[in-house]
Amino acid sequence: MKTMVEHINDAYSQIRISGITVQPSPEDLATGLERLEDFMAELYGRTVDLNYNFEANPTANADSGIDKVHNHMVATNLAVRLLADFGKDAPPTLVTQASSSYS
Repeated sequence: MKTMVEHINDAYSQIRISGITVQPSPEDLATGLERLEDFMAELYGRTVDLNYNFEANPTANADSGIDKVHNHMVATNLAVRLLADFGKDAPPTLVTQASSSYS
C-alpha cells in the first residue's frame, strides 16, 4: 500500500511522461495532497470507496489505504487535476488513460 506522497509523486511522474517537466517543490507536494484529498472525497461522495485513509490533519507520509489495483487510476486522474495548477491542459493521451482507468 502506498503512502499519500507516493501517489502524489506518481501523478507528477505522469505529468513528466506527458511531456511537461515538473520537479515537485514542497509547495507542489502540498498542493498535490490537497488535490488528492479533494479527489478522494469526491469519489467517496459518489459512493466510490477506495478505502482512502481520511485524516483530520492529512500528512503526506501516511498510508493512503488505497488498494494497489487503483494506483494507476489515482495517478492519472490526479495528474489531470494537477495540470490546471500549472496553467496547462492535459494531453489527450493522459486524458484517455485517466478516463479509461476511472471506468
